[in-house]
Amino acid sequence: MFVLPALRRRHRWCLLAFLEREAVRRGRACLVRETGDNDRAAIALYHGAGRRRIPPLGPYAGNAYSVCFVKRLP
Repeated sequence: MFVLPALRRRHRWCLLAFLEREAVRRGRACLVRETGDNDRAAIALYHGAGRRRIPPLGPYAGNAYSVCFVKRLP
């Protein structure tokens, strides 16, 4: 998920909310997001949006610079 720097403050929450609604609509049980360990804005966004940090998984497993977050969906 990438939002242009000039639009981040305004649109990042909207994009994240859209992704959650779409995942629920598609019957998904959880939503996982990944970012790099140096992207403090993304890490703060995911923490602030109620995500829990988990070990890197999938193609990011074992990557020391990868940070993953999960949120269980209704």
